[in-house]
Amino acid sequence: MTGRPLPMISMTSIACAALVVLWSHHAAAPAGAAAVAAARGALVADAAERQDREAVRALLARGTSASVPQPDGATALHWAVHWNDAEMVDLLLKHGAGTDHVTDLGVAPLTLACQNGSGAMVRKLLDGGANARAALPSGETALMTCARSGSLDGVDALLARKADPHARVTDAHAQTALMWAAAEGHGDVVARLLTAGAAPDARTAVSKPEDGAGPITPTPETIANGTYQPLSRPIFIYVNAKSLAKPEVKEFVEYYLKDAPKIAKEVKYVPLPAQAYKINLEHLAKGKKGTVFGGASEVGITIEALLAREAKL
Repeated sequence: MTGRPLPMISMTSIACAALVVLWSHHAAAPAGAAAVAAARGALVADAAERQDREAVRALLARGTSASVPQPDGATALHWAVHWNDAEMVDLLLKHGAGTDHVTDLGVAPLTLACQNGSGAMVRKLLDGGANARAALPSGETALMTCARSGSLDGVDALLARKADPHARVTDAHAQTALMWAAAEGHGDVVARLLTAGAAPDARTAVSKPEDGAGPITPTPETIANGTYQPLSRPIFIYVNAKSLAKPEVKEFVEYYLKDAPKIAKEVKYVPLPAQAYKINLEHLAKGKKGTVFGGASEVGITIEALLAREAKL
């Protein structure tokens, strides 16, 4: 969504903490006539983003399209699902909103409902025609996302519409919905997936060291050099650039960056190198906006490579 990339979901057991990304509601849209036209025509999506249900209702009553996307592909239905606004979703579906439109990052409204853990919203979208086998470009299915969030109702609804419990992420590690549910400790979801035929003996493809001695263990070193993958990833907070003008917000973000190494260790996470926090504090002071990620999942990126990107932002 404009200025606010939709999160790419990934299973995590040990994470690095933490990076700050500044975003602005007025972030520049992609160049080109098509993007400008989309921005001007996405009136319903803009109103849904503001959570202005009455404006959405009025626009639809005047015949405004419910499906015109914002420059990054987000539609009114994406925003209504993101806000978990069932009444707005019903209104949009009644006026023909497309359930399977995806953003530039390949995210469908159904994925957002699963991310929110809202089984009721999953059912509503499926009843509205959403594809139960919808998946992100990485191969992560809606069923995997619901399994990760622990939404038993959502998992039930997806399985009833023939979602595939055997599907695997298409990267080299090949996780399944059952693996994600088990990793997050959602026993009821695990039981339901097993009942649906999910294979309890499925295995991920585990990275091995160059000498072939065996699986890589999670350590600060293997996390930093990118070899312990895909079960580690950096954690981000997204700070609204306008809100940063508030002293209390700025003070919190500065505290967050200065104390993150200590706090991360206390909660058994792995802190980033000191240089990462230094770069982020410099970006914060200069008000730099943006992210070094393009929204796609990147397996195997090293912390060193990540810092090089940060320095060039």
